[in-house]
Amino acid sequence: MAFLDEPEPPSPPPKPKSVARLPTARIFTKNMVLVLLAAFIYEAHLGTASVAFPNLLVTPVSTREEEAQRVLPFFFGGGAGFTPLPLAVYSVMYGILSIPLQMILYPRLSQSLGPLQVWRIFYLAYPLLYYAYPFAALVPSSSPPPSGKTGVAIWAVIAPMQVLTALLTSTVSPSQTVLINAACPHPSALARTHSIAFFSSMATRAGSTALAGALLGYGTSHNLTGLVFWGCAAVAALGACLNPFLTEGTGHEIRLPGDDE
Repeated sequence: MAFLDEPEPPSPPPKPKSVARLPTARIFTKNMVLVLLAAFIYEAHLGTASVAFPNLLVTPVSTREEEAQRVLPFFFGGGAGFTPLPLAVYSVMYGILSIPLQMILYPRLSQSLGPLQVWRIFYLAYPLLYYAYPFAALVPSSSPPPSGKTGVAIWAVIAPMQVLTALLTSTVSPSQTVLINAACPHPSALARTHSIAFFSSMATRAGSTALAGALLGYGTSHNLTGLVFWGCAAVAALGACLNPFLTEGTGHEIRLPGDDE
């Protein structure tokens, strides 16, 4: 019979699979909040110190009268009095050191220790680094004031500081990014997690830049050059206190219906 030869009607196309989406309110798990808090603290002290130290290097050195008013180790003023050329050498030094450290050393450390352990170990050096920063203003110079500091002594102090700065930022900063990604509780929330972290970072950096200038200006004029740096050391120590409470997430802490299909 003819109707037996008719082709079967095509089957309806399968319904598209619904993608589960985590509500924004559920993004803020305990670990996510702790990681974002750690990132906020990190950006606050790093941004402040990164602006304050180059400005300290170009701040005029102390006069003989100001040197007579020093009460070491905490009460002293002035800076290093760098001209553009030594400041450029200082800046180039950081770039030359950072590239191989981040491209060669960090991947090896992250592979062997894990991002969280790298963060925990290297973060602990930040308070010590910030504490040492302002003492660059006390290094003897081969040129008398008001000339800027010159000679072997000032570079013998600044070079190790720059090496340590490059080492810490090349290990802690990428580890912080990895921890934020891993703390995202569901894949559908990853873009929102990045947006939250980016907004927090930009707002913190904007505020820390203004804070660095204000505190350094106040400190150098009140015989307290170290004020801004020791404040950063205290904030970094506070961030280090989060060490025991941070965990490395899986990126899929929360399961939603349909995730296993």
